[in-house]
Amino acid sequence: MPGPTLTVRLRVRLSRIALEDATILSVRGSGGESVSLRVTNKGVLAWFDRGTKIRSTARFRANVWYRVTAVIDQAKRTYNLRVTNDNGKTRIATVSGRRWRMAGVRTVGSVCIETAAAPPAQAIDVAEVSVLQVDTP
Repeated sequence: MPGPTLTVRLRVRLSRIALEDATILSVRGSGGESVSLRVTNKGVLAWFDRGTKIRSTARFRANVWYRVTAVIDQAKRTYNLRVTNDNGKTRIATVSGRRWRMAGVRTVGSVCIETAAAPPAQAIDVAEVSVLQVDTP
């Protein structure tokens, strides 16, 4: 059954790496989180494929702007991610066809960010956020 595709685009900058993950993009709905893009305590990007956390080797530097695009297929419950440098020309990470983190989520309705719970204190700057939903027949 076809359904809406949601595209989230944003610019994001993290002030520092902390002892726990910072969530630089979380897309959620009733039942939990469908998409999660994080910066780990090692300064690399991480995401989920269902319940499995995948830690990449893609470095995320503090105080540097990045562009993040998430394309979420609500019918298939999958997503694609793309992270580039600020001018969009250098690819940092690309993820395709990952399954939603929590299978119980039916549709998404929130876009969130979250600093790490552990020290040192962080700030996350977010700019140029756009969310576009396209309904397919």
